[in-house]
Amino acid sequence: MNCGRLEFMRGGAAFFVAAGLGNRAFGGVAAAARLRVGVLSDIHVFDGAPDDPRSVGTCDMFEKALRYFASRSVDVVVVAGDMADSGLVS
Repeated sequence: MNCGRLEFMRGGAAFFVAAGLGNRAFGGVAAAARLRVGVLSDIHVFDGAPDDPRSVGTCDMFEKALRYFASRSVDVVVVAGDMADSGLVS
């Protein structure tokens, strides 16, 4: 499956529109459903050598953000951007 950025954004937008409409999108009666979404962008987690300045606190900050979302009863977390710097195994 080949999915470019534009196709990904279109699919994501369609999903969130359908989720926002709830059952109305599928012809049913709208329910009082609530979905709590946490969004992170461009987190650039780097878990390299301890003396590498790029690795200072990135994993800790990501974990702290996830703990924050958990404390707020978030149902799903979306990382809307780069999750790593280069995508290479360090």
